[in-house]
Amino acid sequence: MFRCLAADFEKCTGPFYVVHCVNTGMKFLIDTGAAISLLPVRNVPIGVTVQHTDIVIEGISSERQRAVGNVDLKIQPELSGKVFNVTFHIVPKAVFSLLGANFTDRYELANIIAFQARRL
Repeated sequence: MFRCLAADFEKCTGPFYVVHCVNTGMKFLIDTGAAISLLPVRNVPIGVTVQHTDIVIEGISSERQRAVGNVDLKIQPELSGKVFNVTFHIVPKAVFSLLGANFTDRYELANIIAFQARRL
């Protein structure tokens, strides 16, 4: 499980994985311990449709916060010709954007990430 708890993940020491997306210009931290993907309110792209949700999210610190909605985004990681559809829960207190198990499991990336981590 890889977790980065610093306020700015460029300052974190590994192992962690950041996905740079060429189609959005955004960076996403892959969190293999997170069940869902999170997006800070400030990172919601202008013009996307935000769906209502009543989900309450409990973070690693056991703090609970209510999601303000969810959004479906298409992301294309650097060095990948593939475009992935990901549902993100929008939360007001998220420090950075996270790709959770709804991304890694669906696209069978968890094993690749774990293999690469052993090589570090």
